[in-house]
Amino acid sequence: MTGAFFLAGDGQTREGPEGPVLEQDFVGTAATAGPWSPDLMHAGPPSALIGRAVETARSIPEFGIPESALVSRMAVDILTPVPVGPVSLRLRTIRPGRRVALVAAELSSGVSGRVAMQARAWCTRQDPELEIPTAAPPASPPAAAGVGLVGSPQDWGSGYLDAIDWTWVTGAFDLPGPATVWTKSRLPLVAGEPLTGLQRVLLVADSGNGIAAIAQPSELVFVNTDLTVHLHREAQGEDIWMHAETVIDALGVGLVNSVVGDTASGVGTAAQSLFVAPVGVMD
Repeated sequence: MTGAFFLAGDGQTREGPEGPVLEQDFVGTAATAGPWSPDLMHAGPPSALIGRAVETARSIPEFGIPESALVSRMAVDILTPVPVGPVSLRLRTIRPGRRVALVAAELSSGVSGRVAMQARAWCTRQDPELEIPTAAPPASPPAAAGVGLVGSPQDWGSGYLDAIDWTWVTGAFDLPGPATVWTKSRLPLVAGEPLTGLQRVLLVADSGNGIAAIAQPSELVFVNTDLTVHLHREAQGEDIWMHAETVIDALGVGLVNSVVGDTASGVGTAAQSLFVAPVGVMD
């Protein structure tokens, strides 16, 4: 197992026609490889890499993002699979503001040069002096982390799945149906950097369709075209849990809904739209 999901390359902040632009190159290691092919990334690590870029821009005043902002929503469109290897990331602010800001990012393959993922993130200011009563209690965490079935099946591939600790409360990757699992990353997102709460959530939020899988990858393709994560607070600590459920229509369209949390409570939700087909039928 390599020492990180990504190795950081050159980066810069430059002035573009629509304002400042953050650009940086990375190299995705074998740890980013997903279950469909050892040559293609699981969408979790590059989604987390986009989240890291938002956090980086948040600390640069020129981007106009509230410094204390929470990434309250991030929506990622997966335009094409991301090859394992070099990628380039580009981010700019669409709507700056003192209370809320909207940023846009693109992640391109360094192999093909094509834009593989596009994302937009709302950043909402957090004010510790406010005393607003909570509207409803967040979801309670499931059984304690470290209790339950551990691991993932060998025939689902290595790479990303081996880079995360999976401790199952209910279900498993190879048991179709709703499931709940605790996760902990074994690796940093970028070599030499500690993981943030946002990065830990985004690393696993795209795994909802695998956590609540409806079949084995050798039997059925259930690939998501997007990922939307809503958060009401920053996740704390190393352990992140997810409860995921999948709904599939007979015509080959699916939806995954997940609740995401830490050891204290739920922190938000994730949703994915699915393309579903028998293996070998991709058109």
